[in-house]
Amino acid sequence: TSLGTGIEGSIAILEIDTAGNIYAAGSFEDVNGTSARNIAVWNGTNWSSLTDTSNLVSGTNNEIRSLAFDDSGILYVGGNFDEAGGVTANRIATWDGANWGTLGAGTSGFVEAIATTPTDIYIGGNFALAGGVTVNRIAKWNKNNSTWSPLGNGLSNVANSLIHDGSNLYVAGSFNLANNGPNNSII
Repeated sequence: TSLGTGIEGSIAILEIDTAGNIYAAGSFEDVNGTSARNIAVWNGTNWSSLTDTSNLVSGTNNEIRSLAFDDSGILYVGGNFDEAGGVTANRIATWDGANWGTLGAGTSGFVEAIATTPTDIYIGGNFALAGGVTVNRIAKWNKNNSTWSPLGNGLSNVANSLIHDGSNLYVAGSFNLANNGPNNSII
């Protein structure tokens, strides 16, 4: 069964919230004749854009590659954009249901994967820096003190997928070294 008239464009990722709304993101311009800019939500009847209530700007200015909700209902959005809802957001942003937000200065390259825990947001992709800190393709955002930190020395290549089981973070991608020591430093 189709979801309305669908979305004309490329969908890279789907996510569902606790109310059963489906979020679709990727590379597309509109839904139902309104500007959506790469992300939309299906409420069971209609598609709509994620429009910031403070400035009426929706979505992101470039493609979205990853979505994840935390236990507070905040949607974390990653990709290859530098603006979300009219706010400077370097490749990582938040959506609280009404407004777009940022995670500090974001990253220096695209965010491909996101995993959440009650205290932290983990991201992976193809970036060297997160918030000005050298992280090498994988980083952690501490929700309590709003800071980025590295996970060891990072990864030797792109992280494409993350999942956290409550105890451990699992990472998949095209890397062959993770957390290598000083003799095998990551470039």
